[in-house]
Order: sequence, then structure tokens, then C-alpha cells
Amino acid sequence: MCSRLVGLRYRAAVVRHSAATQAETRARVLEAAFDEFSSRPFSKVSIDDVAARAGFTKGAVYSNFASKRDLLFSVLEQYIDDVGTDYVSATVDGRVDDIATAVGDRAGRTGRDTLRYFRVLSAVWTEAMHDDELAERLRAFRRAHRDRIAAAVVERGSAVGIDLSDVADDLSIGIIAMSVATFFETAIDPDVDPARVHRTMIDLIVAGVLATRGDSA
Repeated sequence: MCSRLVGLRYRAAVVRHSAATQAETRARVLEAAFDEFSSRPFSKVSIDDVAARAGFTKGAVYSNFASKRDLLFSVLEQYIDDVGTDYVSATVDGRVDDIATAVGDRAGRTGRDTLRYFRVLSAVWTEAMHDDELAERLRAFRRAHRDRIAAAVVERGSAVGIDLSDVADDLSIGIIAMSVATFFETAIDPDVDPARVHRTMIDLIVAGVLATRGDSA
């Protein structure tokens, strides 16, 4: 009985170690892929390039990702999981008259820290235009992100006594479209100030919503 218990514990430890090792491998591959896809056109990047940058063999990459397009999409997915929720928090937290400042400040940090993400987003969008399977993944992913923003809009409206449930989806699409387009402009025109643009547009959106709904903060 004791030897069986020891054996079970050993196998459990091996499984935990293997899972941790695979998670570390996946994280390092994603980091390397982000560097590669954000610095060169998608067509110029190979799995060998990513593997070499990550310090693994090509087999290690394929053990975690089905293809180069799967890897590209996973890089985008990881970034949104890490950063995108900040915009949801900025929409929900604080007073109504602070939302524009909060979102603008978050956009400013993105602008200063990195625009590489938008190169990755451009690559994903371009590939999705010619790949139905990738397009479906991107569509589901973007819809989930819009749903989070829409829920934040409804919650923010409820906090000040305004029912925004009937327009939340449209507002979420408009907010995200404005944000993405602004950063695409920034990627080719360094004179564009994403923080100022976000503050201005969100301020106008909030003012318009408050005016048309006949309420005030």
C-alpha cells in the first residue's frame, strides 16, 4: 500500500513538472513569436525563426501550436488577455466624468510602450481575409471582447441611473473601432496622440449619451 502511494505521488509530481515545463515552453514561444511577427511581415517569418529566438527546436513549437497561423493568432489572443481587460476596467471604474481621462491614460500607455501589437493585429486581419477558419476564430474572439466592453457600458450606465442595454453593443463596436483605427494611424504617423484622441472621443460619446438619455452624472 505504501509503495503504491509513493508511486502515485511520484507520477503526480511528474505530471505537474511536465505541465509546468510545457507552460514555460509555450510562454517563451509566444514571446519570441510576438517579437518576430511584430518586427517583420508574416510571410517573412518562419517557424524556424521563432524556434531559434525562443531557444527551442521546431518540434517544440509544433507541440504547442498547430501552424504558423495558429501561433500568430495565439500571440494576439495572449496580448488581449494581458492588456485588453484594462480598457474594460477603465470603462467601469471611477466617476462618469473620469472615464475619458482613464481610457485616454490607458491608450497613452499603449502608445508609449508598444505599437507592435497593432502590427500583429494587422497581420492576423490580413490572413483572416483569405482564411475562413482563421476568420471564424478572429470573429468569435472579437465578439467576446465586444461583449465585455458592452457589459461594462451597461454597468457604467446603471451606476448613474441610465439604461444603455439597447445601445451597448453598438457603443462597444464604435469604441473598439475608434481605438483600433487610432492606433493604426499612430503606427504610420507619430504625430498622432492616441491619449488625446481617446480622451476627446470618449468625452464626446459620454456627453452625447447623457444628453440623449435625458440624465446627468
